[in-house]
Amino acid sequence: MIVQKGALFSALKALVRVIDHQPSIPALGHVRLEADGQQLVLDATDLTTYMRATVPCDGTLAACLLPGKSLLDFVKPSNATDQKSPIEFQPVEDGKVVVADDGALVTLTSALAEGFPLRPGDKLALRDWLAAGTWSAPQLADALKWISMAVGTDTTRPAMTGVMFTPDEIVGLDGHRLHLIKMPGISGGPALLPGSAIATLLRVLPKSGEVSAERAKDFVRFRCATGDVQWEIEAAAMTDLHYPPFRQVIPAEGTEAFSTEVDREILLHAINRMLKPKGSSRGVRITVNGAIKLERDGDDGSTSRTVPVVSTTHDGPDSVIGIDAGYLADALGGCSDAVIARFNDAFGPIRIDIGEGQVAVIMPMRL
Repeated sequence: MIVQKGALFSALKALVRVIDHQPSIPALGHVRLEADGQQLVLDATDLTTYMRATVPCDGTLAACLLPGKSLLDFVKPSNATDQKSPIEFQPVEDGKVVVADDGALVTLTSALAEGFPLRPGDKLALRDWLAAGTWSAPQLADALKWISMAVGTDTTRPAMTGVMFTPDEIVGLDGHRLHLIKMPGISGGPALLPGSAIATLLRVLPKSGEVSAERAKDFVRFRCATGDVQWEIEAAAMTDLHYPPFRQVIPAEGTEAFSTEVDREILLHAINRMLKPKGSSRGVRITVNGAIKLERDGDDGSTSRTVPVVSTTHDGPDSVIGIDAGYLADALGGCSDAVIARFNDAFGPIRIDIGEGQVAVIMPMRL
């Protein structure tokens, strides 16, 4: 079986990141390859995310499991011209596979293909899979990157490590902050998908074209293409977990004590300067009156910056609120020119409206 080096390398580069490098099942440390004469199908999984890449090929290859990292290192192109070089796979005795690249050879030992777990969705009938959404790839990538910033990493609170898709919203939260975008989500009811699966999807989303999703029972499968590589990412919805009632966390528009509109770029620049040098405290005091004053105390002394506002409904004495500057910088990562921050008291959540249908909520912190 012969396959183009560039396409194979692109597929393996993404698949290797899914491989469990300390697998409980030996097969999970490998990539599964199988070719039918026209297409080479490569699979990898950590039992949470199932990733499949399909690339054009010439010839057949019986299903085999090869060490993904070793194969990736061998087929890495040396330059742009080398990407078009052919890679040949030839099974030999004792379950080994010889991989040839313009005179260079490597012999890899194949694990038993029968030990590789099939995608759960493949056990369902084709009629069970229904279209669940279609997006512009760049638009979905921008949305998921921003949402993922707020997704939790604390495994003791597993529900918060997922991304919530509703038919018209996508949400991420970690108990300290929330990011929500109003946009077409996944049809068929709410689906809480593992954050790791969304991270995998983000790594292969193309810079143009479309992304589609299908849904069958509790499984969701995303499809997209980059160059000659067709991608499928499958994950099971986290149905056994209770996602926090996120709409209750978002202060309703109009219930704030006061609101302040500010230029996003100016505020973001000031916040990023407050976060330097690296390792400095992320806690920042925000003083709001006719402007926004940012203050940070650290070993290098006190630092402050004042940001002008476009408009504000603030009236009376200064309002002082402690906030994690990193969370605020992440929230301001949207694309709108102006943002509206809605404040309550020093202990109430801050709602930030970023353009149309994009909302962040940040809980204050004690300094």
